[in-house]
Parts: sequence; C-alpha cells; structure tokens
Amino acid sequence: MDLRYLKIFVGGMALTALAACAAVPPSKDILAATNARGQPKTIAQLDLKKATTLSPGDEGADANFDGSGDALHLNGYDSYYHIFRIDPSQGRLKFVVRAYCRCLGFDKRQLVPVLRFLTDDGEVIEASDTRYSLVQAENFTPMSLKLRVFVPGNNIRYVIVAADNSQPDAVVQGINFNAGFHMDVRSYPLGKFNLTYQSL
Repeated sequence: MDLRYLKIFVGGMALTALAACAAVPPSKDILAATNARGQPKTIAQLDLKKATTLSPGDEGADANFDGSGDALHLNGYDSYYHIFRIDPSQGRLKFVVRAYCRCLGFDKRQLVPVLRFLTDDGEVIEASDTRYSLVQAENFTPMSLKLRVFVPGNNIRYVIVAADNSQPDAVVQGINFNAGFHMDVRSYPLGKFNLTYQSL
C-alpha cells in the first residue's frame, strides 16, 4: 500500500474514533440529569403494580435504559430500572440478562446489568449464583454482556433489572472482555437488554 494512502487510512480511523467518543454523553451528565428530575426511589418505594409480566421461555422481554424515567438507588449508586412480574415457582430459577454494547468505533460503553428479586411483600431475596460472560458480535448484533443468575424460586414474584453504576465510565473490572486482543470496555448507564427466565 502506498504510504500516502496508509496515512490517510490511519488518520481517518483516528478521526472516526474521536467522533465516536464525542457522540457518547458522559455517564456523570446522564446521572446528573436523572437526579435533577427527582429523588431516586428506594426498593421499598417502588410501585410493584406497574411491573411488566414476564413469561418463562427463550423469547423473554426486550427493554431499554434510554435516559428517561425514574431512577432507583442501589448500594451507593443510582440506576434506571425495569420491574418484571413472574408467577411463583418451586425449585430453582435461572435468569439471563443480555445487555448490548453501545459500541462506536474504539469507544465501547457497556451496560453492566444487576438483578434484584422481591417477594409479594417487597422483601429482597439474594441470588445464590451469579455469572457474567462476554458474547461476541455477530452479523448485525453488537457485542453483549450476559448475566446468568440462579435463585430459589420459592416466593419470588418480582425481578428488578438495573445497571451497576458504581464506577461510571470506568473500565469494567472482573469481566474478561478480551477475545484474542486487549479491549477496554467502560461502564455505562444506558443500553438495551433482553431478560429471560426458566425453571430448572
């Protein structure tokens, strides 16, 4: 390749990366705007009657944290959230959240999903087993982060999906995003996700 064209190609890639970074609002601005609309709720303040019904199976429910709606306060940070209602079940339940990367060039921002489980009375039930894994991009489907959670099904009636915003815009630690090459993926409060569950 002619050196002149190589310089143009590399320069174009750099400009694309810079433009991508500039196109993504910083997490602090998004979270500040959320707090400006009203005090974030606690789990005890949630209106569980507004929960979306979730049926077991492979299709599940698609949802999106798009910067609108109320916020929930969790463990020292705030997050957008969605509440789902399920039918009580005996035995263990397996929940899978697949959160899609907001990938623009070399700038990769990832919603890191977290789940909370509630009884009919709003009591929080802790998960017994939590696992994160990377799902590579394929065709027109972007890279995604998959969270699998196993919980005892007894008494669980509601599932809350939120984002781990404990370190917004920081490189996500403790999850292997590398697939043959190094890749910095940063935590982000916005993004699309899919939630499914099944009885085991």
